Amino acid sequence: MAIHWGPTDSTPVNKLFSNGKWSTSNRWPPAYLSVWEDIIKIRMGGNRADIPIWKKSKSGTLNSKAAWNYLRSPKPLVSWKGWVWDPGQIPRHSYTAWLALLNKLPTLQRLQNKGIIQSTTCPLCSAASEDVDHLFFKCGYSSYIWFSILAKMGLPRKASGTCWAGWKS
Repeated sequence: MAIHWGPTDSTPVNKLFSNGKWSTSNRWPPAYLSVWEDIIKIRMGGNRADIPIWKKSKSGTLNSKAAWNYLRSPKPLVSWKGWVWDPGQIPRHSYTAWLALLNKLPTLQRLQNKGIIQSTTCPLCSAASEDVDHLFFKCGYSSYIWFSILAKMGLPRKASGTCWAGWKS
């Protein structure tokens, strides 16, 4: 059987303060009573409603954006953010580019690393293992298309090697 000692950490202030006075209880735990002198020094104005205020947002209201910004570890902006997430881009293309830049596309190489498939041979050229760099730049079948797109976007053609590395920094 649980014993109710009085207020808890989630008790709203309006349950402890009414008619301009603090409500006390002799059933409060010693930890609460030990700070009571400090509590009663706090002057409250009238019978104002107890409302929740999220101090981490400008509006004072809690929403998912404010909570996310509070919880996440901010990271520096990346140089490619502007062209990947440009409002004029087709969203699925932006998403694909974002995954490619993070090396998170479900390429055959990544699927094999997860034990999902056996072969990583590129189905477009049958000449190499399919990873992000091969799929977008090294594969003879797709490189012509992708380099044309990069040229139209005003992005430089990278030399062979890890083609995405220059844009990820």
